[in-house]
Amino acid sequence: MHHTQMFPFRCRSCRPYYLVFFGILAVIFAFNHSLVGGIIVATIIGWRGGFAPGYPYGAPQLPSLEKLASLAPEARKRSSGNASFDAYKSDTLQRLEEEQDKFENFLGRLRAAKDKAEFDDFLDRRAQRISEDEQERRWNLQDA
Repeated sequence: MHHTQMFPFRCRSCRPYYLVFFGILAVIFAFNHSLVGGIIVATIIGWRGGFAPGYPYGAPQLPSLEKLASLAPEARKRSSGNASFDAYKSDTLQRLEEEQDKFENFLGRLRAAKDKAEFDDFLDRRAQRISEDEQERRWNLQDA
């Protein structure tokens, strides 16, 4: 164990469960004391992130590949000492970058097509609704 750690690992991993236990007990005691107090305590704990252990605002985001690559830009250019492996590595990285660009372009076209289809469907429904309203007005005028 390093002297910089405040708690051993098992204590740090159990800590959120103790907070859950304390939160539930606090709500029980508050409800036993008064209904309003219980509602206030339950609201505060729920607003804080609830009774479930974990992160209050979702799981922490992992660093993206670009951020990691920016930490060691020379890693891509560094030679392994094996010329055939270096050629294979550079070809593979270039191919993967091209595939990623193609895939991102495909996703963009797919989103645009979906948006266009939804918009066309909206326009069709609107035109149908307008024509139905016109027919209803004509029937109302003929009946009058």
